[in-house]
Formats: sequence, structure tokens, C-alpha cells
Amino acid sequence: MMHKTLAILALFSVCFTHVVAAESGALKLYPLSESGVRGNCTFQLKGTKNPKIAHFTQIGVCVGYDAKGLPIDLKDCTAVSHININNNEMVLRNISQGGGFESALYKNDDYVVEMKFKDRDCEKVSCEPFIYDGVLTVKKGSLQRVFDVQGSCDFGEDG
Repeated sequence: MMHKTLAILALFSVCFTHVVAAESGALKLYPLSESGVRGNCTFQLKGTKNPKIAHFTQIGVCVGYDAKGLPIDLKDCTAVSHININNNEMVLRNISQGGGFESALYKNDDYVVEMKFKDRDCEKVSCEPFIYDGVLTVKKGSLQRVFDVQGSCDFGEDG
């Protein structure tokens, strides 16, 4: 009987260790601090109750268009994103921009973040206070997680 109890305890210990190890490797998003919330586009995880909370911001768009609508290279453009992954707030630089500002790829030495978003169907879902639905993909090594987000952009008078 004692051997069965020890075997069960050992098995439980191994299982618990694997669960803790798996949890420590998980990619999770946390809200940005007030200093990290500034940006042209601000997104939060779907289901977040407070519209003032941001989980991801984009600052700047590094694709310009000429008079014919063709992409041109912008010099000295600094497009970055702010994100809080596993309670580690960081800035990622823009390495690729899609055909507009609705798609972008950001990275630093450890993480790659891809953002894709589109206009909400305002007839099906309220566009207040968010006008975009998106998907945020976060990668670190072999780990990858996809987050559903909602957000809006404000480019002001000069954007």
C-alpha cells in the first residue's frame, strides 16, 4: 500500500512539474503602463472590459504612396510597437509593412509580432469605441500564440 501511495505521489509531482513548466513558457499579454499607451493605433484583447486598457500600440507607418498610389520608401521613418509580453513591457521595431497600414511585422532580439486588422462590420457589431478587429500573433523561438484584438487608430491632423 505504501508503494502505491509513493508511486501516486511521484506521478502527481511529475505531472505538476510539467504543468508549471508549460505555464512558464506560455506567451501571455498584459496591459501596457500609461507611458506605453501612446500610439497611432491602440489595441486590446477582445473581452477586455475597460476601453482605456491597451495591450498593443503601433506608432508610425513606414509606407508612403506616390500620386499614382504606388508604395514609396520613406527615409528616417521610425515605426515601432509597444507590447507587454509575460509582464515584460517592450518596444519592437517595424521590419515589414503590408500593403497598407492594416498589416505589419515587428521584432526585437527575442520576439516577432505580426499584426493584421480590418474594419469592423458596424452593422453586425458596434463600432464604438473600436472600429477594427484584428489578430495579433506573438512568436518567441518555437512558441507561438494568436490573440484576438479590437482597436482603433487616430492619426490626427498630420497622419
